Amino acid sequence: MQLNGNHYIENLDAELVSKINTYLSGISVTDHNPAILFCWDHEALEEFANAANAQTIEHPQWFSQTRGSVTPMTVMNDVICYLAQLSGGRCDHVLLAPNSLIQYGHLQERLQYMQYDDFMQKCMVNVAPGKKTPTLLNITDDGRELLLERHGANEHSIRVADLKELILQHRHQLSSSEIAATSFRLQLADLENSFVLLRGHILADPDIVDLNALLPTDFFVFVADNVQTGNQSISRCEMHKNQADPAIFELQRAQLVEMGFSADLAAQALHECGCNLSDAAALLAEGNLCKGTKDMNSQVTTNLGSQYPFSLRSLVHDGDLMKLRKLAAVDSFRALLFLKETFSSEALDQLNENSMATLQLLLLPVPAPSLRAIHTSSDDASNVDVLKASDSTSNPTTNAIDRLVAMGFARDLVEVMYENCNSDEMLTANALLQTLES
Repeated sequence: MQLNGNHYIENLDAELVSKINTYLSGISVTDHNPAILFCWDHEALEEFANAANAQTIEHPQWFSQTRGSVTPMTVMNDVICYLAQLSGGRCDHVLLAPNSLIQYGHLQERLQYMQYDDFMQKCMVNVAPGKKTPTLLNITDDGRELLLERHGANEHSIRVADLKELILQHRHQLSSSEIAATSFRLQLADLENSFVLLRGHILADPDIVDLNALLPTDFFVFVADNVQTGNQSISRCEMHKNQADPAIFELQRAQLVEMGFSADLAAQALHECGCNLSDAAALLAEGNLCKGTKDMNSQVTTNLGSQYPFSLRSLVHDGDLMKLRKLAAVDSFRALLFLKETFSSEALDQLNENSMATLQLLLLPVPAPSLRAIHTSSDDASNVDVLKASDSTSNPTTNAIDRLVAMGFARDLVEVMYENCNSDEMLTANALLQTLES
């Protein structure tokens, strides 16, 4: 475990260190549950607040104060509140921890979004050169030594597929149990079900990473596409059920409620995850928690609606979003096409800004069809059979190319990429999306 940054914990005053130690006593920060520590420059904050009060352009939506009433304390509080929607927890204006690796990546993306906002950029012009309002200390596991050990000082690049294999091998070396070894072999056999992110972007397996171009603040996020089962959560809860302090439990439940989940579901998730806050948040976000009653589901919907901006609230009962949820449950690629073709750019921006709430909305159970809908469905059964028959007789290659072209790519480019990707539609889509970033 180490702090990546130019400043260290001893630069904080005693009161903040005491708050951090108190908070850390109730959580577990590991290399796979990293944390973000904020060190604030109060002089820079004062300059930023004065510039914000003088700005004539509209404040960002996450700003709670209007022009003329911005203070250093409100800036700190607004930043942490906005980030807390994606994180595992908060400690006043100091700490967000712990975060799963995927939460950690989302936090970094949101930080970049905030940093390059037009309003923020104009305010930072008035801050003295060389100063930063917050300095971030990322508590992570630095893998640079591992890369140099594997490839040597004269090797300057690595393929993403090799990087994924290297990460899995490193995980295997850290564990000595036979269970972990079996899991390792399964992961190596299924590398395409894992992802590596750098600077907020998913890297494709054929990509080459220039090691010399990595900055001191860069880090890789490795995400395995596997879902934690309910049995694992329950057994974990049994191991840790006697370790939870009631005060910490109530604090963690309150933090989950602040993230938009109902109090009942938050308590249930904490019990199933042994009072591990990041695991409970991930369990709720993935929709793997067993939902007992309709009242619970409606309460989640209500809490989500009241937690986020009006434009996102209105989507809770939107018919197009319900269609999107049905599609996402059976065909993620068609769901992406439907999302692109149906929703306006403004709606997509709102969904992107509130990614955790969007994920929760998409994971809400699809309402049961009414009797009228069932009768309509039976009346149209013959039409559906005709459509299925026509689909089965059509050329699957042509259908795949047509779907990729519908995403906005040139047909000749799609055909070449499709052939190079061995007629794999998903690989072709990933490769085409990579061309947009180059």
